[in-house]
Amino acid sequence: MTSLINFAKVDLSRMKTALISLEKYEAYLLSVLSTIFFYLLKVNQYNRYEIGFELADFETLVWNTINGRFLEYPSTGLSFLGEHFSPILILLVPIYLIINSPHALLFSQAFFLGIAIIPLYFIARKLTNNRLASLAFCLSFSVSRVVNYGLMYDFHFEAFYPVIIFSAFLSIIYDRWSYYY
Repeated sequence: MTSLINFAKVDLSRMKTALISLEKYEAYLLSVLSTIFFYLLKVNQYNRYEIGFELADFETLVWNTINGRFLEYPSTGLSFLGEHFSPILILLVPIYLIINSPHALLFSQAFFLGIAIIPLYFIARKLTNNRLASLAFCLSFSVSRVVNYGLMYDFHFEAFYPVIIFSAFLSIIYDRWSYYY
């Protein structure tokens, strides 16, 4: 009987140690889970043919860039940068080289929204000094209507903005001005 109690104590102490070590990575884990959640939402939308023409337009922009026509707009033959200044689209070119599919754009949109949780977590952690409140804040961002409506409305590079804004704000909070610029 005492050996069973000792075994239970050892098991509980191991579980507690595992949970404490997991606390270091919980923002990253939430980020990965949110990225997967966002990506599955977009793939489901894509497979049901509920994505409009903008995904095709942006995919063509990236495809044209890979094939020597730098961000050439499909319908006019002019540069997309003349209509919308969006140099962030250049970040999609290496991703599209690896995954030559519309899924590359869907994944990048989900990835940048999911990765925004990491700086948001550290902002909330610095301001609240509470781990659970920070996680709750990040989870509320992840499931909020504003984020999910923006995600589910076709493909837009505005989904990349939260990670940039949160990272800039985080660098201001921690007085890391070199990261801000």
